[in-house]
Amino acid sequence: MDAYCSATADTPFEAVKRSTEQFASGRVERNNSFPPAAAEFAANAREWQAAITKRAGQDGPEMHNGLIEIDYGSGRIDMRGLTNAEQDLIMAGKGIVNGKNLAYLPLAKIRTVITNGDLDAVEGGKMMPAPRLGRMGN
Repeated sequence: MDAYCSATADTPFEAVKRSTEQFASGRVERNNSFPPAAAEFAANAREWQAAITKRAGQDGPEMHNGLIEIDYGSGRIDMRGLTNAEQDLIMAGKGIVNGKNLAYLPLAKIRTVITNGDLDAVEGGKMMPAPRLGRMGN
């Protein structure tokens, strides 16, 4: 055990755990009649750590509970590629943000609406409700 511990002392626990599971299940291409040597085990754990590190660098924005799309009755809103904060904003407004329905909009347009960019370009960022007209009668 000392040989395994010292060989993997600089390897994070998750990589050692995955390597252990891989060897225990027989998924390593080798003669499984004997336990692996400490150096072989440590090399496998380092490969796992490299894979974990590489995968972490490739992850996109974190999803809101794995939410891919949502529909509040006005049409589908694609939530892929949005951050948790952006998804929370859409969910809080039930698909309407800054007075605009986000159904069927592409990701770039959704981000523009969320950041109020489209209103900034046209109205300087000020949003005023239209006056409500009363009923006209004789």
